Parts: sequence; C-alpha cells; structure tokens
Amino acid sequence: MKSVWNGKNKKILFLVIFTGMILLPGCDDSPTRPGEGFYSYQGYRDWWRIPLRFPYQITMIDTFDYGTLEKYDPSSLIADPKCETVVENISAIGYDGKFAVFQQRNVEKPYGCLIYATGSVRNFATTEELDRFIKLNYPDSTLPEMMKLEKFYNLMWQAIEKIKQTDPQKLAY
Repeated sequence: MKSVWNGKNKKILFLVIFTGMILLPGCDDSPTRPGEGFYSYQGYRDWWRIPLRFPYQITMIDTFDYGTLEKYDPSSLIADPKCETVVENISAIGYDGKFAVFQQRNVEKPYGCLIYATGSVRNFATTEELDRFIKLNYPDSTLPEMMKLEKFYNLMWQAIEKIKQTDPQKLAY
C-alpha cells in the first residue's frame, strides 16, 4: 500500500501551510460595528491611521511621507470609513488636547491649526505666525512639536496602548 504522504503531497501540504502563515497575519481584524475602534484600529497593510481627538484622524496610504486630516463619520466602519477631508498633503503633525498643528506640502501657507471644538482650520505662512496664534488663543498651551508622520504614528499608538492598559474607559470610541 502506498503512503498518501509521498514527496509530492508533502510539498502541497507545505505550500498550503506556508500560504496560510503569510496571509493570516494580514487579515483584517477591525471592529465590525459602526463607530467602534476609533482608538484601537491602526489601519490595514498599506493604509495607516492616527486618531487625534474624536472624530479627527490622519490617514496615510502607501507612505508616511504625507497624509490627510479627516473628520470620521461614526456611522461607518472604521476600516472602511466615510470621512470628510479637512486638510491634504500633511507632512508633519503636533498634538494638543484642544488643537492639532500641522505642516503641509506644496501650499502657500504651509502651517496650520485644527481647532477641535469648532472643526475650523487656520493657515499660516510661518511657524512664528502659528505660534502667535496659539499664544493669543490658548495662553495655557505652547506650540506642540511637529513630527514626521511615522514618528507621530508610533508615539501615538504607544500612548494609546498605555492608556488601554491603565484606564481603558478613557478610550470609549
């Protein structure tokens, strides 16, 4: 009687197992209900997201060189979000609890500020103008350091993981 585990079958079995090992880590484990996962879903493969203050986020596709500031619609799934584009071509971002500051590529006034409470965006030609605006409107705050998107992505997700471990209720979305 011949064994079913001859050399040819072993190669097929190896190929099936190897393919499964490659594909499974890339499977989408995103939340399945609309509005869930704002502070837990990092993105998928070549699409990354950085949550700011709900409902604002930065998304990047294929590269961390530039991203889009968006307002997320919580009636949609976080992995396939409906979003309103607020600002495009962002190359650096800084975060404060009341606002976010950013730098854009290829625009006349490359520095900006998103005010969370109103959703309004102000643009400035220089960092000095941006700093004056922050000091005038938010005297208790200082101009946050603007970082490249990849560095900001890593730091933000590290901070979120710490909060999840100590006080998960802070991340209700």
